Amino acid sequence: MTNCLRNSRRLLSQHHQARLLLARPSQQVPTSSTRFHHITPQRQPDVWRSIPAGLSSRHVIKHRRCYCCTSSPPSPARCCRWYHDPRKVAALSALATGAALMAFRHRYLEFVPCTNRAHFVVASPRSERELGESDFAEYKEKMASHILDPLHPDSVRVRLIARKIIHAAYRGLGVMDHDDAVMLRVTTNLDQAGKALGPRPQTTHLRGLDWDVILVADSNAGATAMCMPGGKVVVYTGLLDDPFTDDDIATVIAHEVGHIIARHDVDIASRKPLRIFRLPHSSQRMEAEADYIGLLLLGAAGFEPHIARAFFQKTAKMREGPPTFRDRYLCPHPLDEERSKFLSQPNVLGKALEPYREYTVMNILANRYFR
Repeated sequence: MTNCLRNSRRLLSQHHQARLLLARPSQQVPTSSTRFHHITPQRQPDVWRSIPAGLSSRHVIKHRRCYCCTSSPPSPARCCRWYHDPRKVAALSALATGAALMAFRHRYLEFVPCTNRAHFVVASPRSERELGESDFAEYKEKMASHILDPLHPDSVRVRLIARKIIHAAYRGLGVMDHDDAVMLRVTTNLDQAGKALGPRPQTTHLRGLDWDVILVADSNAGATAMCMPGGKVVVYTGLLDDPFTDDDIATVIAHEVGHIIARHDVDIASRKPLRIFRLPHSSQRMEAEADYIGLLLLGAAGFEPHIARAFFQKTAKMREGPPTFRDRYLCPHPLDEERSKFLSQPNVLGKALEPYREYTVMNILANRYFR
């Protein structure tokens, strides 16, 4: 019994000496203030040579590189990090991708007024206005000699028509007064309680917009117009020649204002990196959408909605020869015959007639009682 106690004391003493040898200045012993310690491979041979007699290698740490909180060798499961597990990495990647997509959707997803089509935009309203101001300034500098004076009779004529269309857009879309939005009312799906289904379309980008309409004398442009972001509209003098009338001018301007309302210039499908992958059908869809919004604008402004169909029938007759394969499938604009047929559909024309009737009634009442 005495020999057993003596041998136990000797072994404990040798084991204590081994622990002191491990606790050298270059190797920190884990304490309450030290969370991790590291045994470097350079100091390991000295430790092995200093093992007292009677102790086996299992009494000391023999891992070449490990981080642990105790002097006992850690298990392989404790040494494994989360990024070593493919399942955890895949789950974290899926979670991060989903969060990024949700943030992108919340930031850039919008709904087009009147059509309620969801689309992604790549610029804020402020950036869109700055882009339009820059492009419009460059265009006016380039075409300075062809721009008619704002006081020219033709310019005044075009501006008055455009002002009527723009005023109808603000009133019909409820930009300033949400209670009087006839264009949204006739194009929004309602539930049994009369509440709108789905989110409200984007119209805040129209607030404070600096509209500018100019008339450009360009014989090569023909009877057409174009728009730029930020409320910039360019009308060419070919639209003022015979056989076109004020109704035709209103149809073209309403179409261009429809592009601005729908924010087609900052649509993700319209950006230069994606244009090479965009099919003509995408551009034709935007043109048809602008035609539909423009038809509603005509009705809200007091113009007979049937004039849009008559305008495209007129331009179709002016085309020389039958439509080619390029005109039908590769042109960004639909055929005039197809546009006229689309605007003649009962579900399309009927929605434009409702704001036209309201405008007519309000105009009659105003002339009778407030003049």
